[in-house]
Amino acid sequence: MQKVASTNRFPLDGEKIMSTEVPSDRRHPAITISVGAWREEIDIELAPLIREVWVAGIETFMSCQETVPGISWIEFPSVVELLRFLNLVTRFEPGIDTLYNRINYQRTGQLSAPTWDYQLRLLDILDGQEEQTVDGYAILEATVGVYFPSTDIPVLVERLKEFNAVEQ
Repeated sequence: MQKVASTNRFPLDGEKIMSTEVPSDRRHPAITISVGAWREEIDIELAPLIREVWVAGIETFMSCQETVPGISWIEFPSVVELLRFLNLVTRFEPGIDTLYNRINYQRTGQLSAPTWDYQLRLLDILDGQEEQTVDGYAILEATVGVYFPSTDIPVLVERLKEFNAVEQ
């Protein structure tokens, strides 16, 4: 079995190593993940999470294992998909310095990791194509991104695995 040099881990079941070096058009090494009809090259550090998101039947649009140091990003095609993800990974935990509080940030105080950030993006789509409208009314669609500490990935994967094991 081929070991991924940059992360010192073995591929997940069904994964193929695309490259252990970063191609010129990618910021991070990637592997191909396939779940049902979904198949895409995903950054190695984010691949286990995206795989579990897809197994849960949640669609993603784009992702990056590190947009800035220590922060990962997943873009969902709708608020509905983001909320499905959040409802599967969020568990109430009392206290201020908890994953629960960093996800919804309702309590202020000292945190050991950054809070999660959410951004809505509007896309100008013409007849279902990835083109901008050239005249008349614009046809806007929205995607929503979540930015979260990369250190949260292991617990997110574990929570999704728990859900997926029950649902299978």
